[in-house]
Amino acid sequence: MAIKRTYQVGLSTLIYMFILVALSFIVGCYGLFVSYVSRDKVDIYYTRCITLMEENSKLREQLANVAPASKKVEMVFNVGDDEFAPKTLARANRNLLNIRYFGGEKFKGTIGVDKHNHVIFSHPAFSVRAGAIILKNYEKKHGIKTIKDMIHRFAEGNREQYIKFVCKWLDVHPTQKISITKNLHRILPAMIKFETGEDVGMEYTEIINAIIS
Repeated sequence: MAIKRTYQVGLSTLIYMFILVALSFIVGCYGLFVSYVSRDKVDIYYTRCITLMEENSKLREQLANVAPASKKVEMVFNVGDDEFAPKTLARANRNLLNIRYFGGEKFKGTIGVDKHNHVIFSHPAFSVRAGAIILKNYEKKHGIKTIKDMIHRFAEGNREQYIKFVCKWLDVHPTQKISITKNLHRILPAMIKFETGEDVGMEYTEIINAIIS
């Protein structure tokens, strides 16, 4: 009887080991498959986000049209070359980072350029995408690792206030070395807030996360 029980234990152990090996093989194959299609999934997700935001904008316009006229208040400002101009341009151009075009390949979603060389995008989400690409290239191609160097390369005016604002948002020093790419989910919302005066919506946060993943 003792010999029979020993044989049964050995057989069950072999079956258990075989199951573990099979599961490991399946998990490994799944990992390879996920890594292969992850780029396509990001592109599909990004396209879906754009579509949903466009539909959301249309719905808000429709609601505004059916709202009672007595509750609708509209304010119009004539803005010249003053401190409010960049924020107004950002909204008008759907360019949340006031990205400029100086020649070369155009960013996805570009439909024009204004007289100040600011890119006009078909949707604000494309400006977020362009901003992420620009900042990632700052680090990858030019070795930029600090907020001070990044803003000095990105912005033309009011750099010191820009640097202070972004550093306070991230809780870092201007010359502190950080990974620009790994902190894009924090840097881009801070820059958009400075450029437009508005907080980043959830839809743009999801796009930023999809771009840097």
